[in-house]
Amino acid sequence: MINEKQKLIVEAYCGIGAISMYLSDKAERVIGIDIDESAIKSAKQNCILNNITNVSFKLGDAYHMSNSFVSNACGFWTHISMTAPLRQERKYT
Repeated sequence: MINEKQKLIVEAYCGIGAISMYLSDKAERVIGIDIDESAIKSAKQNCILNNITNVSFKLGDAYHMSNSFVSNACGFWTHISMTAPLRQERKYT
């Protein structure tokens, strides 16, 4: 997966932020993007609940992100196959 700490990871379609929070110790900064305003609100609350400070969430359509933004990210995650039981390790709203 990710062997060395990255500067920036962008997670497209982040939902409530579970994977973004999982990736928080693998990067200096993680940005989650989702089009669902209530999911972004929950994602922000979930980071507060879990004392995670290097993850931020943006409301927007990840499908239409600019190529320059994506190319500046060291890692770009969409939901491919992530089968680890992430929900057992974190608190969620």
